[in-house]
Amino acid sequence: MLAVNLLNVLVFSLVQFDSAPQAQWARRIALAHGAMAVVMLVFAGWARRALAVPGLSLSGRWLAPVASVLALGWSLVLVYIDQAVGMGVNAHIVASVGAAIIFLFD
Repeated sequence: MLAVNLLNVLVFSLVQFDSAPQAQWARRIALAHGAMAVVMLVFAGWARRALAVPGLSLSGRWLAPVASVLALGWSLVLVYIDQAVGMGVNAHIVASVGAAIIFLFD
């Protein structure tokens, strides 16, 4: 996920639009993906510490639910940003499926 977020930051930072609303949309999407990349780094550290201890610690038990709630909230932010240029809800659907997969493997 970290690599995907960083790739999206790169793509949306480099893309050029003629209209101001689309350019603002691209900047906001890049910013949202940059913020999520930082969150993913924090979660990677959390997971590393939680999984280093034998058994599942209290911290490890909260990792999947907190990650899922943040991913769903982040997807809602992306959907809100996307409403400036379209009516799609794809970001929220993808994050919802991702959260379900996290809980499935938890």
